[in-house]
Amino acid sequence: LLKDIVENSYQGVVITNSKNEIIYTNKAFSNITGYSFEEAKGKNPSILKSNYHSKDFYKDMWHKLIHNGHFEGKIYNKRKNGELYEEIIFIKTIKDENGNISYYFSFFSDLTELKKAQEQASYNLYHDPLTKLINQVGFFEQAQRIIEKNESFAIVYIDLDNFSTINTKFGIKK
Repeated sequence: LLKDIVENSYQGVVITNSKNEIIYTNKAFSNITGYSFEEAKGKNPSILKSNYHSKDFYKDMWHKLIHNGHFEGKIYNKRKNGELYEEIIFIKTIKDENGNISYYFSFFSDLTELKKAQEQASYNLYHDPLTKLINQVGFFEQAQRIIEKNESFAIVYIDLDNFSTINTKFGIKK
């Protein structure tokens, strides 16, 4: 049952041995990274390294893993096809009865789709769905920023007759 749950999770799962060689991945790992288990098996998880983070970032990560027994945070990794992606990751050490690290267990979620959804929601908040022009909310926010900076500005107001009829007919239905 536990294996079925892990295998069908939406989060990527990776288990490495004490030498940091991959010994298990689930389906989500393959879906997110593009690497099959066969391609990743025996390799270091650094196959996903994006070169986005500094050496100090990884030094801090390993310090937390060794001394606290876990690390969690956001990290940029690279898919097999070279695409950079952001993930939220949790890594935990698993120790044997003598207190020595036997395994590293990690699970992670790809934040790509979440970020796209957030960007789209933000865009929709400030733009008309039919014209893609800035809407009233966006206008007032920009005007407020200009006023706060004490900058000069002018407003041009265009009134289109029956635009609400056009918007209703051709606009996005709610």
